[in-house]
Amino acid sequence: MDRLSSLSDDVLSHILSFLDIQSAVRTSILSRRWKYLYMYATSLDFGSFEIKLSNRYAVNRVLLLHKVNIKKFHLRMTDYDVDMDDFLVKSWIAFAVSRGVEELKLCIDDDEYEYDWSYYDWAPGSLFISQTLVVFNLTRGGTLPRIPSSVWLPSLKILHLTEIQRLDSSSMTRLFDGCPLLQDLSLDWCTWEEGQIYTIRAPMLRHLKIKTASLEDIYSPTSRPKVEFEVPRLKCFEFIGELLELYCIKSATALATAHITTNDDIRSDCIISLIRGLSNATTVKLFDSAYGEVPECEEISYHSQPLPDLPIFSNLLELEVRHGPRYSEVVLPQILQHLLSKSPNLETLVFKGFPYCYEDLREFVQSPIFTCSPSLKVIHVHDFSGCAKEEEMVMGFLRKAVGLQELKIIKKRTNGKREH
Repeated sequence: MDRLSSLSDDVLSHILSFLDIQSAVRTSILSRRWKYLYMYATSLDFGSFEIKLSNRYAVNRVLLLHKVNIKKFHLRMTDYDVDMDDFLVKSWIAFAVSRGVEELKLCIDDDEYEYDWSYYDWAPGSLFISQTLVVFNLTRGGTLPRIPSSVWLPSLKILHLTEIQRLDSSSMTRLFDGCPLLQDLSLDWCTWEEGQIYTIRAPMLRHLKIKTASLEDIYSPTSRPKVEFEVPRLKCFEFIGELLELYCIKSATALATAHITTNDDIRSDCIISLIRGLSNATTVKLFDSAYGEVPECEEISYHSQPLPDLPIFSNLLELEVRHGPRYSEVVLPQILQHLLSKSPNLETLVFKGFPYCYEDLREFVQSPIFTCSPSLKVIHVHDFSGCAKEEEMVMGFLRKAVGLQELKIIKKRTNGKREH
């Protein structure tokens, strides 16, 4: 305690900024000097402090006593009461914005989505014209709050939206048009309006991540939502989940890495729409993490011919494929056929979980029409079991990969060990 007492008040209040608000307030009983130090913390974290109906006004007291600007404000609500909490949440967010908040994280625990927040005015207008906000994370918020006609967030660089329901096209357009410096965007378990077309312009975006929920296909084939991203500076794209919407990546001339992990449901029109926009990537990773039976879905059969409207992947240098026990006769083999035959500068090919079960792909590799990139130098095969079909696949690549310099085969684990 003596060592802490030797530190200045500024240093002590900075240390308190790393604590959640409940722990920070408790330090006020240590001594007379500590009684008011928590009021000078630059981070107010109510995330571990369960805000229920009985203690709403404890938050008011902390905010009224607070003395300095805020860098981080984290709020998690439970037992949401629309009659009272709309006003409170609005006032709390407005307070954080007025104190120059840089990182705002809102988490609304409403497991059953009982309330449609589009009918309530819980977000202050000042939130959408904040000059200081850099990071905004909204989780479990029902629908988006009302987005005003004028949005200007000149400092916002990171935006994470989680479990936002029925994203509205016009609201999304206004929101992203008002974020000129946005660099990192995550859309986790969000849903879109059926039949709508979304255009998201983010000229400075570097990283885009989309994660979808395990839902039944709620869209009809002719009215799937179409989400277009105009992202000329995008470096890294990641998709995880069920591919049920039409995602289009446009103008991604700077794309370096594309990582696609699909499971449960996949629709041919959706995967084709997504793959089409990744043609500038230098590294593509296609992972199948699904287990169980192949679902009923519209299959495509393009054996021995390229997929429609897919471009040449002239920048692709590395292709990595990992598969689970599904997909054998659905879409991925045809995608691989295209990538293998239309990537003239491909140098490295990695299979994690060798697709010996892909009958179409195996036959395609052995067929006369298959020509491997002369630039292909490295092939790695993981989890090789040594069956005849796998050997045929390897031999097909060996015959066609005239520039091959390295072939590494790693057998499946035996007694916890891998054999090379």
